[in-house]
Amino acid sequence: MEPFEFYNLSDAWTAEDTANLTTVEANDTLPEYLRFNDNSLIVVLVYSALFVVAAVGNLSVFISLFKSRRRKSRISLMIRHLTIADLMVTFIMIPLE
Repeated sequence: MEPFEFYNLSDAWTAEDTANLTTVEANDTLPEYLRFNDNSLIVVLVYSALFVVAAVGNLSVFISLFKSRRRKSRISLMIRHLTIADLMVTFIMIPLE
């Protein structure tokens, strides 16, 4: 046997073979909890809204604290760290959900 065998692709697969293929419906093979339905759409919309609100709100707080460097209080530092932590949750955890 030769290490490389060459096949004629026109002989391997014909249009008749393609016509004989049957498609399997996704609803027949997937369990109910894996199907995309109206509840899935609602969940996607809610997570998208939460993502946008959290990103805009926390970015605006972070930018305002970053621009006003004259305030070096402990409260300002705490809010800056909370904003960074919330941005990490927003950009890492929400998309993974």
